Amino acid sequence: MFATNHGQNECKLLDAGIKDLIRSGVAITSVTQCVEELVLNSIDAEANRISVHIDLSEFKLRVEDDGSGIKKHDLDIIGTR
Repeated sequence: MFATNHGQNECKLLDAGIKDLIRSGVAITSVTQCVEELVLNSIDAEANRISVHIDLSEFKLRVEDDGSGIKKHDLDIIGTR
């Protein structure tokens, strides 16, 4: 798990104790939960505009925003436990 330092747009690994405190273990089981998680990620990225496109016939979901995103050099730590 990682955290971003708002204002500096830099990811850093979290300490093991913090990871254990925030790990929810909740699985996303609906489109609504998926949309909520993606929109919250956009808000965390300090987005001012967020658009959600849902195509239930093809089970496709796209969330676009103007947030800060993840820097290329931070991609290596994404998903690290």
